[in-house]
Amino acid sequence: AVLYLYCFNQSGGGTMMNLDRVTSAWNWRISGTGCDRLRLWWADRPSATPWGANPIPNATMGQWYAVDITALYNAWQSGTYPNFGVQFRPVNYSANNFNEFYSADYAGDLSLRPKLVITK
Repeated sequence: AVLYLYCFNQSGGGTMMNLDRVTSAWNWRISGTGCDRLRLWWADRPSATPWGANPIPNATMGQWYAVDITALYNAWQSGTYPNFGVQFRPVNYSANNFNEFYSADYAGDLSLRPKLVITK
């Protein structure tokens, strides 16, 4: 199982990231901080725990970023963990470097939305 994300922008050359397994359900438009119900704020993120080998390499702007989540997918399928998704977070918060990926609701080129490819 490989998660593909399209990196459309970076600041400061991007950054290496950690991959976390989200451990709780959430609805940021209802249970967020109240700062702004129109955007997702880092303070509104759900609880999560590190997953797999961290950190993972930096993305390349204008390219697909492939992350192997086979072990996590199998844990979801077996019922070992509930599937609340994943989150990426920068290794170094103070560097002000970031990667931007298109989301599932991206309305531009639909072929650039994230995709999960599962091979048997």
